[in-house]
Amino acid sequence: MTDDGVDDAPSPERLKAVVRRGMDLSKTVPISIMEVGAWANINYVYRIEIPGRRFYLKVVPERPKRFPVRLPRERVFSEAEGLRRFHNMAGNEIVIPELLFIDGQEMAMAMTDVGEGREVLLTLLPERFDLLSEQAGVLGRALGTVHCGTRGGGTPRPPQEAVIIRRVIFDVLLPPAARAVLPELWASGRHRGEVHTQCRIQR
Repeated sequence: MTDDGVDDAPSPERLKAVVRRGMDLSKTVPISIMEVGAWANINYVYRIEIPGRRFYLKVVPERPKRFPVRLPRERVFSEAEGLRRFHNMAGNEIVIPELLFIDGQEMAMAMTDVGEGREVLLTLLPERFDLLSEQAGVLGRALGTVHCGTRGGGTPRPPQEAVIIRRVIFDVLLPPAARAVLPELWASGRHRGEVHTQCRIQR
């Protein structure tokens, strides 16, 4: 449910219909659905289980989960293309989910699980590490390596969609935390960030 009380979450019936269309399943095949988007700000993410297989389904709403804005639902296509490019680039060096299908009716995409025993960093780091400077440095260098590998390839997003996404980032996502951590530098840092398309991470 969004902040203004609008609920764009798809019903279980709609989700099951997406899975049946995408995986070509009959109406008798059991489907288990569990939302796993506790950290999601924009999209809805579900873990799907069918006999012999488990995967994830991302549903792209017009009204993001936590922000009072509207975004084109068609952005699911650029997300899928970005995932495909990243998967092809990574090869066997980095585990990247594989795109299974896109559903244009519900603007949803399904992707494979990355395997048993892996955990989301947002949960893993606070619970098991203090994230000391040397750990943050290693993580920053790893992210920098991945980011440099994607430079020069352009973005799969249409220009208008890219502008909207950047407005969400600089007007909604970044300001609360940035102002709390760097109150004196936020204004100038925001300006520099808006005029550059490169990611600010350590390399």
